[in-house]
Amino acid sequence: MIQWLVVAILVLASALYALWSFLPPRARLRLLDAIAGQSPRVAWAARLRRSALAELAGGCGSCAANGDDGSAIVQTPRKSK
Repeated sequence: MIQWLVVAILVLASALYALWSFLPPRARLRLLDAIAGQSPRVAWAARLRRSALAELAGGCGSCAANGDDGSAIVQTPRKSK
């Protein structure tokens, strides 16, 4: 019986994590606002909110491929014949 309960909790947690991962950042913010509006401010919700806002910021600085050294790959256009 306890094994079923542990498995059910793990499956539920995995499903919630997958859902959260695939939600767009705006939907995550709406969900966090709905949750935070009904409960006192908690640290984990604030941390998730900052993460979702950082994803919404976008731009070249938010990409993992962007290095911090400031170097950029510059492509020169090909000359047409």
